[in-house]
Amino acid sequence: MKHPFALLVLSLSIAAGGGLLFNGCTDDPAATSPPPALETGGTLTGSVFTVDDLSPLEGIGVALLERVSLDPVDLTATDAQGRFALRGIPAGDYIPVLIARDFALLHLPRAAFHFEASESVDVELQMVRTDPMEENDLRIEGRVVDAETDEPIAFARVEMNFIGLGLNWSEFRGTASSLEPVTDRDGRFVLDPIPLIHDPFNGTAFAPSWRVTARGYKARSFPEEDEQDIQPNVKVRLFEGEDDGVATGRVLGWEGQPVAGVPVAIEWRRSIDSRLKSGPFDLFDDPIERRVILPGGPVLTDADGRYRIEGLPDGAFIVKAGPYGDDGWVGTKYSGVELSRTQREFVVPDLLAAEAIENLSPEDGLRTSSVPALRWTPDPRASVYTVTLFRAKDDVSRSWSTSATEFQIPRLSGFFSETSVFLWWINGFDADNIETSRSDRPSLFTYDPGATP
Repeated sequence: MKHPFALLVLSLSIAAGGGLLFNGCTDDPAATSPPPALETGGTLTGSVFTVDDLSPLEGIGVALLERVSLDPVDLTATDAQGRFALRGIPAGDYIPVLIARDFALLHLPRAAFHFEASESVDVELQMVRTDPMEENDLRIEGRVVDAETDEPIAFARVEMNFIGLGLNWSEFRGTASSLEPVTDRDGRFVLDPIPLIHDPFNGTAFAPSWRVTARGYKARSFPEEDEQDIQPNVKVRLFEGEDDGVATGRVLGWEGQPVAGVPVAIEWRRSIDSRLKSGPFDLFDDPIERRVILPGGPVLTDADGRYRIEGLPDGAFIVKAGPYGDDGWVGTKYSGVELSRTQREFVVPDLLAAEAIENLSPEDGLRTSSVPALRWTPDPRASVYTVTLFRAKDDVSRSWSTSATEFQIPRLSGFFSETSVFLWWINGFDADNIETSRSDRPSLFTYDPGATP
């Protein structure tokens, strides 16, 4: 990460850590609630509650992101009944992203929410508890402003470069953590609590790097800092302009042939900082990952399987083939892209991609009193499929193997004894037990003994 190139305004005291701050600057949802409904535009309303006991969740931030660019366009928070409303939404495709501490969204009911004119959509969003974040008294409060006018920049994204207990970054699936806030209408945010990474080699602790991005401005990155050097109050000045880094590469099929039409996306790396690693790393596994942050949306491979991603800031990135849960592809990723002032283009090693397995039935969101049979599309390379069923209320899962593309879930003793939400997905394997494809995204159904058959 490069060092800041613009002025920071710093205070002299460490602020105490607090409770859930839905947008990083206030405990009062009304302080940044959306303006009154406009004459035109769509409306997204919804309820947010826990999956285990259906309790409403108050103070959960709800950011509305454009489907392709993932730029935030609005922000609000849930009330005491777990309700929220976003109004005056321009025509287009959007994703609601819940910003929460110690909770993560279980399932996004749609891959995208499309709005036209004055259309209204109401959703139910269920959240599961995650491992709690480590408590400490360190936090960063800040304000993002235009470097020339000093005017606040609303709906900028602030992201800390860290994955740890309690954190579940996945904007596509609708979840962000309290270390990934969106600025309010006054440009304010809070990162809280600041996670500390302990260096086993010298016994010190440091905070991860973080960055700020906003449409129409050059991204701003801040390096990792030793614990005693953390500055609790910052003013982040962004300059208008476009980032100009480039990543290029090629996507191949399982047999080594170039594959056309595969979407490829890039994300700013979130991982344990490079101070704890000997060098870049590359992972060619886990094609289900969907954490994507990129400028301008995904690019598609050409007839030779090649792609070019432009407009990147300095920093470290992960490139992913088939990144979205509805793009029809699953693919590998490369986690060693590095861009700097002296290296403006990076050539990515070849990625692999395959057509995704599509979950056919039961239909997503079904509520049923019977244990359903599952059906999915065949993978011509697979000789066996693994069926995984996940019970959300207590994080219990079961797996089975089958050579067919339909599977009747057995009524296991105690597994379907009471109402619960279930997620299911499919993995395909060849005769050598090498994974050939998988479901593009998990599907959901609710087992309810009292539901109408």
